[in-house]
Amino acid sequence: MVVLFGIIYLLLLLVFPEKASDASADALTLWAGSVVPSLLPNYCASMLMIQSGAIFTLGKALNRPAKKLLGLPGCGLCAILISYTCGFPTGAAVIGELNKSKALTNAQSRNVCSFASCCSPGFILGACASFAKTSGYIMLFCHLLGAVICGYLFKTRLTDSVTETPSDIKPLPFTQAISISLSKGGSAMVSIGASMVFFTVLLSTAFSNSPVASFFIEMTVGCRAVSLMFSSKKLTCALICACVSFGGLCIYMQSEPSLSSFISPVRYLFQKIVHGLISGILCFLFTAG
Repeated sequence: MVVLFGIIYLLLLLVFPEKASDASADALTLWAGSVVPSLLPNYCASMLMIQSGAIFTLGKALNRPAKKLLGLPGCGLCAILISYTCGFPTGAAVIGELNKSKALTNAQSRNVCSFASCCSPGFILGACASFAKTSGYIMLFCHLLGAVICGYLFKTRLTDSVTETPSDIKPLPFTQAISISLSKGGSAMVSIGASMVFFTVLLSTAFSNSPVASFFIEMTVGCRAVSLMFSSKKLTCALICACVSFGGLCIYMQSEPSLSSFISPVRYLFQKIVHGLISGILCFLFTAG
């Protein structure tokens, strides 16, 4: 299957070289002009919180509410809050790092992941609001509420007792923490840019930028396509909210490597689909006609 897809993709590049080149340029322009400026600082700051130990210090203060509300250690609640403020794939990367450091067990990581797969508020209030020609606050509210509902739907009851945020994880020296955080941030940006180019080229060559395909493959292109398809403000807002909550295959591929050690790809994809459906329905109900 993978071999066949690779051959087809290569043939598309050979048959439609101009489309592929233009799509690559568009994706890189969007990446350099919008994604990197908004995502890189958040990503590096989130990694610095882990490398410096700040997330564990804050997690200890949040242990009690996290255990009572979510059945999780405080650092798990920190990861959820980072996801809600910084968006994907930063949230997924933070969960992956906490799992790798043994601050979260696999079961706890799955539960955190069920809550913490969100788009950044800046993108919803900026690009999505511009596409929908309306304030983005209702879409943001429905997106986050959908994430909370989805989290409780997929949260499993843990058989082991909830351990507190560990205190034995030693923070790195400041300069080393900065260096590692910047390195991880730069590497993540390159990976995100490559994903955007790959899927934008696929959309342009194989699907001629079909709005339906865009909705499921690349989030930004999908939101823009939805805004041009319908005159109904209510329907447009609902579909855009559903699109950013699902995230598209491009976002899925950016996030999944950080989560693959503790959650199956099928379960994660299903969670994203359910989040998209819930948020879209909520936005349709809350948006004025």
